Amino acid sequence: MSSNIIVGNACGVFSAFLNFFSWMSVAEKNKLDISLHVKNKTHDWNNCLTTPENPYIRSSQFDKDILKENILSDIFNSKVVKKKYPDQFIFLEHYPELFYNSIESYPSHLLKYSGKGGMPVVYQDTEHLKFVRETFNRQWNKLSYTKKFKKLVDEEEKLLNDKKVISIMLRTIYHYVNPNTKQVATESDADEFIKGAIKNIKSRMSQYDAVLVTTQNQPYIDAFSKEFGEDCIFTERDRFEDYNDWRGIGKDAYELSDEKYKEEVEKCLLDVILTSKSDHILGTCSNMFLGALSMNTKNTYELIQGNFWGA
Repeated sequence: MSSNIIVGNACGVFSAFLNFFSWMSVAEKNKLDISLHVKNKTHDWNNCLTTPENPYIRSSQFDKDILKENILSDIFNSKVVKKKYPDQFIFLEHYPELFYNSIESYPSHLLKYSGKGGMPVVYQDTEHLKFVRETFNRQWNKLSYTKKFKKLVDEEEKLLNDKKVISIMLRTIYHYVNPNTKQVATESDADEFIKGAIKNIKSRMSQYDAVLVTTQNQPYIDAFSKEFGEDCIFTERDRFEDYNDWRGIGKDAYELSDEKYKEEVEKCLLDVILTSKSDHILGTCSNMFLGALSMNTKNTYELIQGNFWGA
């Protein structure tokens, strides 16, 4: 394997960041020079330039024009977000598990669950999660914000000033499994789902000043605002008026403009950063949830599997 690796984005926004943290962790134990790159690939049906069968591209066969723009350069100042790339490299987008046999010191224990946040066992294995959070937090702290992005982060953090905050991360209803039917939830399950989410917060609210709702779906904001009034806090975002989701891969994929995709990345990142600064996080298995836990190792968390399940 080449010592120069460019890690690109594929699939979900925060899956890409967990992949970055995984490769940065691999680099700590190996003589690898890691570069991170994010570009709008929604014109491609799979949102990806590589496949698991052919998981990398050598620099001699790579279209280097792709590297001319990097969304991360507007967000981070870091030696892994480069202005100039090495002449020789391999480009890849997949998690290190696909390259197990090519990595001299593969961190098997760290990547026991691939470095991803989509399985309940990731959160139930609490000792391992503690290790993952600490390791990924070290990678996160290697990144510093640009002046422009830091201004956005600081402005949103004012929502939490002088408050003890519990947060709840709510995905589109189709992200969940109805525990009664064991089937992927639909909009007909939404009311029951929301009642369960509110019940979870109400049972804990006496210990907190406010609840932060992290979501891209307006119905959740409406329901929590009605229940908790001014004690419900949330960022100013354009949200889906229904339970829609940006489906970036497969048959439901649709193309975003470069500007819209950049907004998607920035808003997703801002949501996770703000959530990470709350005192306690309620979530279900997702890459954004693990991302928030990795950005801050001091907050506490709960996986709300008893009431609704992550798909």
